[in-house]
Amino acid sequence: MPTTGVLEVFHDLHTFGHEAGDGGVAAWSVRRVAEPDRTTLVEPPAEVDVPAPVCQLVPAMPGFTLPPAADAAGGPQDGFNTARVLEEALQKAWLAQRAGSAEGHPVPVSHVYARSQHGEINARVLLDEVLPLSAPGDEHRLLLDLESWTTLEGWFGDAGSLEVWARRSDLESCRFDRAWCLVRTD
Repeated sequence: MPTTGVLEVFHDLHTFGHEAGDGGVAAWSVRRVAEPDRTTLVEPPAEVDVPAPVCQLVPAMPGFTLPPAADAAGGPQDGFNTARVLEEALQKAWLAQRAGSAEGHPVPVSHVYARSQHGEINARVLLDEVLPLSAPGDEHRLLLDLESWTTLEGWFGDAGSLEVWARRSDLESCRFDRAWCLVRTD
């Protein structure tokens, strides 16, 4: 990932990205802007029909993510239960960071370049089809996991999120236009 500039993501909020044909309908645009104009709300590309001029910033704060409990489903019950407890504890810690208190319902956190909060097993099956890997050692990377509980007020469904995925080889060559967007409501 580049260490300078801004990653901009625009989405029509109608296309879930669950079908291979979703990539050809101009439902999203992912781009890196090396020197962004930070004085105005960014205009979307003409080919993406965004529903409203809303912007959700994802602050670049150091942190970590955990393997999601969803990826432990189907395994030993103790492993799933432990993953759920750890997942909730991490969300409460981020809630305290954001709101000054860990009281209230734990809220997912938008983050860059880490693990999916909805699980990666199901996503990777689709990604193998829509972003096939051809280079030795290549892999799918989660660029952005954007929660919709706060600023976007449920745009991606109840507790849903928007995930932006790319091949590592595309990241290395800054080909953000090849990224794949998934609206996760699972």
